[in-house]
Order: sequence, then C-alpha cells, then structure tokens
Amino acid sequence: NPGEKIISLFGSLPEILSESDGDKSVLIPAVFSEIMVYLKKELNRRVEIKHRSSNSAVSAALKFIGKNYCSPINLDMIAESIGVSPSSLSHIFKASLNTSVYRYITNKRMMTAQRFLSSGISPAAAAYKCGYSDYTVFYRAYKKYYGISPEQTRRKPFNEFI
Repeated sequence: NPGEKIISLFGSLPEILSESDGDKSVLIPAVFSEIMVYLKKELNRRVEIKHRSSNSAVSAALKFIGKNYCSPINLDMIAESIGVSPSSLSHIFKASLNTSVYRYITNKRMMTAQRFLSSGISPAAAAYKCGYSDYTVFYRAYKKYYGISPEQTRRKPFNEFI
C-alpha cells in the first residue's frame, strides 16, 4: 500500500518525460533518488516495527512458557495463546534466542527436574512435576541431557552439578 509521497513521485515522472528540454536528464535521476530514499526509510521503519513486535511475541511466549512449562504444552498452544502462527513463533523465537521453543522448554524442565531430584523427590514425581506424563520419555530426555539417570542425580549432592 504505497503512501501519498511515493504516488506523487511516480506521478511526476510522466510530466518530466514529456518535457523536451535538457532538464529531463537531471530530473529523472533526482526523482528516482528521492524514491529510493523514501523506500529505504519506509523499509527501515517496517523492520523496526517488525522487530518490536517480534520481541513482544517472544516475550509473551517466554511468559507463557514460564507459567506453563510444568504442564504438557507445545508450540501450537503457545502460538495460539499469543496470537501468532506456530511457524512465525518458531522463526522469531529461534532468531531472538538462538534456540527452538522445544529445546527451551526441555532445558527449563531439565533444570527444574534436577533441582527436584537433588532435593530428594523421587524421579517419577519429578517427571510429573516437570510436565512429563510418561516416565520413560522423561527418563530418556534426562539421560540424554545430563548423561546420567534421574536416580543417579537423586543420590548426588546438588553442588556436584555446578
């Protein structure tokens, strides 16, 4: 949707082209230069607006994840809650935080599980409290993340992980 300025600049071109004197060779490049400057300013303005909205979407997603990561959540739920498409959320999240939504949630859950286990909570209870409905899925994720089983963590003092 071009603004009035761009319409006016393009509208002046037929008049310039119809002139017979030598001003044409100076005026045409001048008009195109003005068009390019206008387009660059407009592009920068739109990128800034998009960047601000991306930051607010990521911020809203982080807030939603922070409140809900201990329950079963997924990309679609988060995107719907903040009013963006799952694909858009995925892209802006990765661009802003250099990690995927899924990995961010997993990291948050694993750190919480480690705290629970280190405080003496059973692995099954820790899995449930961290949003895993299936202990086997939790066990595999934990073992992959830390390289040891949840039960081994439960027996180690917390400061060994720091």
